[in-house]
Amino acid sequence: MKRTWWIVTLVFFLGFGIGCGVAKLGSRENPEIIGSTEPGATEGSSSPGIEQVGGALAPAGFPFRLEYTSLVAQKLIAYEGAYLEDGSEENVTDVAALILENTGTIGIEYAQIIVVQGGRELSFDATYIPPKSKILLLEENKQPYSAAAVTDCRCRTVIPGVFDRSERTVSIRETGLGTLEVTNLTQQDLEGIRIYYKHHEGASDLYVGGITYSTVIPDLEPGQTRSVTPYRYAVGYAQVVAVVPE
Repeated sequence: MKRTWWIVTLVFFLGFGIGCGVAKLGSRENPEIIGSTEPGATEGSSSPGIEQVGGALAPAGFPFRLEYTSLVAQKLIAYEGAYLEDGSEENVTDVAALILENTGTIGIEYAQIIVVQGGRELSFDATYIPPKSKILLLEENKQPYSAAAVTDCRCRTVIPGVFDRSERTVSIRETGLGTLEVTNLTQQDLEGIRIYYKHHEGASDLYVGGITYSTVIPDLEPGQTRSVTPYRYAVGYAQVVAVVPE
């Protein structure tokens, strides 16, 4: 049975984010979109790339446990709403979407998943998948959903990495509708802190879109607290996935 997955809450989220992007206290942020098609664009990578070609352990049908990875492709569904993967926010209907789970204790900085269905290939790219989490990915070419049988699902490329949340270095607190308050917990000057964050559907605890955003807070003195309003960040509709010193 065909199922369409609606993201009603993202209507508010996307609307709220327009025009955001200036840090308070006179400091301007540098928003960055981590594209889901270029793994080299992910700054702050904590591990070297590992590329592999492998098939699924199951011969056909979901779920597919992807060989040599901690990833499990749970199911293919239809998506209607804003297209997030390229930042265009174009309204789309009936686009193929994949629910992917990272069952491991190590994050995935980049992955490309290929789904073979009825003589066609569907491609799904993801950046910064936290450990023990699920993410909804939209087909990179906006191919439509089909209920045809899936005969193969494989991970073409995977780059694992341990995400540095820097919990002993900085604290991050949400304030207001889309503002983060960042405090330097150390006794040293920090040249900069890069914060990575993703769309997140709280009710289902599901990250939405392979795309990842980032923003930088420069020059934090010991004990200093700075506020930033990141591009496309709204409390309840986004979640920080990594914090890395520059």
